[in-house]
Amino acid sequence: MQPQHERREHSSVAFLLALSGDARLHTPTGEWTMGANDLLIVSDLRSVVLHEASADWCVEYVAAPVDFWESLPLRLESPTVARKVVPSSDGPTLFGQDALARTPEEDARAARDLLAGWGCNECELLRLSNVETNRLYDDLLRIGERSREAQTPYQHDVLAAFCSVLVYDIFTLRAAQQSATDRSARTVKRFYDLLESGIARREREVRYYASRIGVTPKFLTDTVRRVTGKSATTIINSYALVPLKALLEQSELPMTQIAEEMNFHSLSYFSRYASKLLGMTPTRYREKMQEVRSQSVEHLDVFSPPTF
Repeated sequence: MQPQHERREHSSVAFLLALSGDARLHTPTGEWTMGANDLLIVSDLRSVVLHEASADWCVEYVAAPVDFWESLPLRLESPTVARKVVPSSDGPTLFGQDALARTPEEDARAARDLLAGWGCNECELLRLSNVETNRLYDDLLRIGERSREAQTPYQHDVLAAFCSVLVYDIFTLRAAQQSATDRSARTVKRFYDLLESGIARREREVRYYASRIGVTPKFLTDTVRRVTGKSATTIINSYALVPLKALLEQSELPMTQIAEEMNFHSLSYFSRYASKLLGMTPTRYREKMQEVRSQSVEHLDVFSPPTF
């Protein structure tokens, strides 16, 4: 990430961790609503305006000049993976899958670029779990305690070490959330790939698609709704509607055969399902299609030019 704005003089980076309540904050990049377990990263804490806050609003934060954050000896490379190993597409990455191919110098520069971006009004909001919030809260407490101690020759180095831990924890949380986003995108893509294969003609249960993808039905349901705004069942039904109509429009096929083709073991259940999708009974839909086809033939006889 490269800074998108010119850095202002005395630019700083602040990490605000909400512990309880909720509030609405205005920053140079817009308004942000924070609730418990939210981490807001902002540039120049003095430019942040608190518009509204609940009575139980509580936030811990640390702020320092961006030069201080950039001076920390940070690296983004995963120490558990050898440099020559190609990273797995399922593993978390911080700045793309080529992160492990960088040299240590390039890796450190990537960290500084991210910090510089945060120092140039590139705000970021992370939604955390209770465990993640507690981890960052511990980091902030240690920084606060050490900053209030009497000056020692090593205090700056000690604070830098604790701040490095905080930043590394934030980097890790960002990577996990980006990985979760990637997983959601892959899950939805595989869901649609299965539907495009025509399988909805015979399989209409969410649990079937979840098992094929390798996730739980709840994860698939929640992910599809979050990404598409629709329920997984609604999407499956929309794909099942196409073969249903095509089969019903073949007037020579009996209803029992259509029910078997669509993997229904009960004609009454098939009728109820089809009626829900069609807005009418399957028999009425077939009759309506025959009426439309008959009208089309009459219009053709009357208005079409003669053929030779």
